Amino acid sequence: MTTEAARPAARGWEVAQGQSERLATWRDLADRLGQPGVVMLDTRTDGEYAGTTKRARRGGAVPGAVHVEWTRSLDADGEFKPAAALQAMYDAAGVTADKEILAYCHGGYRSAHSYLALRLLGYPRVRNYVGSWKEWGDREDLPIEQPVSEPAG
Repeated sequence: MTTEAARPAARGWEVAQGQSERLATWRDLADRLGQPGVVMLDTRTDGEYAGTTKRARRGGAVPGAVHVEWTRSLDADGEFKPAAALQAMYDAAGVTADKEILAYCHGGYRSAHSYLALRLLGYPRVRNYVGSWKEWGDREDLPIEQPVSEPAG
């Protein structure tokens, strides 16, 4: 028996085996920056997207990200809007079912909501970046931009 506490090894965000069709990593986003047919979907608030509300080491967005705040998919009662309204909102933002969608927020929770909305609409290639802005914004080796925040649609 020992009285010393075990020290767990430091780890980054890892996607569990078999989950890569649902979850994305920073590498997945970095490898797809600027690629046609890929949408980086930023589901955070206007301030977080623009970089004026900073919740990580750096503020801003993944370069080229499309901004559709997750709450825009909800009605006044906090339920999903009708499918036709959601489809029109995402279509207007360029988030279409023929593209690969990589959704992120700050910690993967809000983007999980958008992931679910898109999957319910039948989008076949949607993944949630669990590390999200907390990971991306804290890493000095990943590019960012401070876009002008204009809500889509």
